[in-house]
Amino acid sequence: MHLQCHFGQDTISLGRLGANVTGIDFSDKAIENAKQIAKDTNSNAKFICCDIYDLPNYLDEKFDIVFTSYGTIGWLPDLDKWAKIISKFLKPNG
Repeated sequence: MHLQCHFGQDTISLGRLGANVTGIDFSDKAIENAKQIAKDTNSNAKFICCDIYDLPNYLDEKFDIVFTSYGTIGWLPDLDKWAKIISKFLKPNG
């Protein structure tokens, strides 16, 4: 799972490496673009538009890895709550 994925380029790259990947971002414009890029590149990446803290209302799946890139953490108002989101979506031993 790729948190704060924006336009989804890293999400799509992870998919090209063989991951079944879902990108999450709160920007509807970014997710629209991510979906279009995925379509244009024949990517199997999935995308969800929502506030990261509301993700449990949109997704019920577990992942081996939860990824976010540099520059995103500083924008989060509650890192403890964010970490709980990560924990919820990680598989055991993920």
